[in-house]
Amino acid sequence: MRGGKRFKNLFILITIFLLTFSSITCTAQPKSFSNAPKEIKTPDTIIKSYFDTLYYASNLNEEEMGYAGGTVGMSLDPYDDAYKYWSEEWRNKNSYEDFINSWKGTANVELIKSFSVSEKNGSYKFFVEIKTVESVQEKKGFGIFYYCGYLTVENTKEGYKITKGNLELENMAWAYGGHQSWKADPEYVAQMVLDKNINDKIEKTEIEEKDNGISIVKFMDKKSKIIAQVGITQRMDSLCEVLWKKI
Repeated sequence: MRGGKRFKNLFILITIFLLTFSSITCTAQPKSFSNAPKEIKTPDTIIKSYFDTLYYASNLNEEEMGYAGGTVGMSLDPYDDAYKYWSEEWRNKNSYEDFINSWKGTANVELIKSFSVSEKNGSYKFFVEIKTVESVQEKKGFGIFYYCGYLTVENTKEGYKITKGNLELENMAWAYGGHQSWKADPEYVAQMVLDKNINDKIEKTEIEEKDNGISIVKFMDKKSKIIAQVGITQRMDSLCEVLWKKI
């Protein structure tokens, strides 16, 4: 009887240990890029899923992996899934090989901002800003870079897909150069995109800061009536990006 009880207690302890270890192990594992939803039901979902997939991808050669201390992320595998978020028409214009090469030397991609800025006839335009970790061969190491631009999402025969877009490298030294400092002033940038006849009526300006990183610049007339609003976000390079305007 004692032996059976000891065995039972030992079995319980082993079971608890295995369950605890399993929980720790699962928690420590990164989210698989395959967890991206199979069916994209909204335009903004595809933007998030696209960059969630790219987050785990890396396109490094052996020397660059040596700088990093070994394999980074899931290597090239996630690029195949990311490429499929593009529409068939855009894929036909840009081969998979070109897509892979566009991420050459990239160890990680992280989506920082994504804002829907316009919708016209089922075509949705998004402003996005990303952070990348890239190989810097001259220094035999890695650097952090920021890109921003616009992507268009449309409901195609394959469902919602990215149909076009372009991201450009931000100049992180711009803020230190002192040239055209007004480009970092939300109010001034917002006023620059308004028509002259509206500018002539402006008597008061207010800026509403949103939690999502958008600043709404409100222009009012003599009676404090809002005559124009401009949505702006400040990029990582300090420049103000105009997202939309309402007049």
